Amino acid sequence: TFNHTSCATGNYTAFIRWMQETLTHSREDDEEELQTTLCAATISLCRILMEVMTSNPRVRRSVGAFFFDSAAETAEFRKLITDQGLNAAFASLMNLRPAQQQTPAQQTSQQQQQTQQALQQTQPQTPQQSVSLQLTQTPQQSANIPPSPAIPLDDASKAAKQESGILKTPRKMADGLMKFMRSALTRAEPFYFGVDITASPLVDGVPRIFSVCIDFLSTPAVVQTEGLFRISGSSQETAALKTWVEEKGPNLVSISSPNCHNVASLYKQYLRELPQPVVPFSLYNECLACQRASMSDVDAQITVAQNIFHKLPTPNCQLLAQMIQFLNFVSCHSELNKMTAKNLAVCFGPDVLRAEEENVLSVMKDMPIAIDFLAFIIQYSDRVFEPFAALRRELP
Repeated sequence: TFNHTSCATGNYTAFIRWMQETLTHSREDDEEELQTTLCAATISLCRILMEVMTSNPRVRRSVGAFFFDSAAETAEFRKLITDQGLNAAFASLMNLRPAQQQTPAQQTSQQQQQTQQALQQTQPQTPQQSVSLQLTQTPQQSANIPPSPAIPLDDASKAAKQESGILKTPRKMADGLMKFMRSALTRAEPFYFGVDITASPLVDGVPRIFSVCIDFLSTPAVVQTEGLFRISGSSQETAALKTWVEEKGPNLVSISSPNCHNVASLYKQYLRELPQPVVPFSLYNECLACQRASMSDVDAQITVAQNIFHKLPTPNCQLLAQMIQFLNFVSCHSELNKMTAKNLAVCFGPDVLRAEEENVLSVMKDMPIAIDFLAFIIQYSDRVFEPFAALRRELP
């Protein structure tokens, strides 16, 4: 029942199940038909996996090894993917003959034939007709899938490839194809954690993980929870939630957990694992200097803070503005959750404001100042980020 619709919706296990059933019900003496089925299925499947393959260089480098026993032919196949594209590379499999299991006598006979053929001029051979397996497609999907171009191989080259037996036997190829599927569906790079802000899937200018966490944590039942952000969630459950988020990738639209502290911990972990903190290293000292001035005039300190934030890249400024706005919202429920602006600053200070190079002495000296600065902008968030109103979002 495998079809393009199931693949397009992420039901890749349907393909693997179909492949396993094909192997189970195929006869040992019908390897040629099995080979044709597998090759045609591969060509159809590769069109669906083109986007995955393009974004996953690791799979591009290793795909040939799933189908070929020869290292040289694996490299050639990989080069074909780069030069002519996936469709052409997989279509080339249709022009190859699988290696057959041979007895010692057959191997000796084949070697003698190859020796004789080497002394003679290679005679042209009729090219094999390509066979195409049409999997179930909707008309719209069929229109969007480009045809598989044929590979321009001369007869002599094709014959040489067939005699070399470089393609794995059908059953080995099926095993390789299933490994390829699992590998292709494992993204080499994460979508969110440890990734630059602009490199993650965005919604309204901010990473989806950031937005969905705020949506969940802003709900009345959660925002009033005592010790929100101060109490850590379960490390195992938070790790499982992180894995789930990365698996959802750009399809992430919401998040939830029976334990709200798991989502709160994940939110902090996302900020902590950014390649650079939301306030870049280059502005760290300016933020400390703003707080060290100990201005009695709140308006003057707000102006200095605004001047600093004007130097932020737009994605960082938008993320910071929404984060501080949200933390201010949390602090407004401090009678229930016990999380004042200062308490929140203690929880988020190391994740938002930190030096590029730190040691124990510098952390002990500077972190209290960084926390006070963060508490100040949380308390006066509406005024500090008034010039950036367009970058903020609606909260409940």
